Amino acid sequence: MAGRRQDRPEHSEVRAERVSTRELYGVMARSPDEHRGGALSKLQQLGRGQMQAVGPGAFIGVRVGIATMKGLAMGTDRPVVPVSTLEALAIRALEPDALGEVPADARPRLTICPLIDARRREVYAACYRPDLERGVVLREGEEMLISPTSLVERLTGPMFFLGDGVGLHRAAIVKQLGSRAFFPPSDRPDLMEPSAVAVGRLAGRRWTEGGAVDPGELTAVYFRPAVEQIASPR
Repeated sequence: MAGRRQDRPEHSEVRAERVSTRELYGVMARSPDEHRGGALSKLQQLGRGQMQAVGPGAFIGVRVGIATMKGLAMGTDRPVVPVSTLEALAIRALEPDALGEVPADARPRLTICPLIDARRREVYAACYRPDLERGVVLREGEEMLISPTSLVERLTGPMFFLGDGVGLHRAAIVKQLGSRAFFPPSDRPDLMEPSAVAVGRLAGRRWTEGGAVDPGELTAVYFRPAVEQIASPR
């Protein structure tokens, strides 16, 4: 992510560049003298901060991602901007054509609801109101670990669902909400997952708002107590 701690960049300066997972893990296994010209130098050229989705999501994936980013950030003396995986998914609803199947008269009242499969017949979910003029999503309430049935019972008005939880629970959602339920167009299966660009957009905005933290403060978002206990040091 572009920008310096002292001189925070404009949102438009944030840019994403691909660095492979193999490169990232290789960086952490090398000595400082071996870093010259490698993936670490590539990351250093991108800017003065890092970004990381912190969950909720797959336990191992979130843990590995955060551990990797902590190592990179500490090794390069850079702060990290934490980003919610659910928000990174929700903001994808503002991409061109994402709301193509939502009638114009329903959009002012629309709530975006990202769903991430949490297994055990549950999903990670949250509700967001889109601010189309500012290009942001505003969360209403808290992020949840909940059964799709219990979630839908709480919802009012037109709803836009996206995320990998949709494929598993779409039939149940439509059965309960009927014509109030909307989904991404069939030709946009990419909207069922967060993207690095979405994480970058959110991180860029947070950076300008002073949302960066020291890498030692970066923590994963969990909802199941058993997982939290396993993840926490004894």
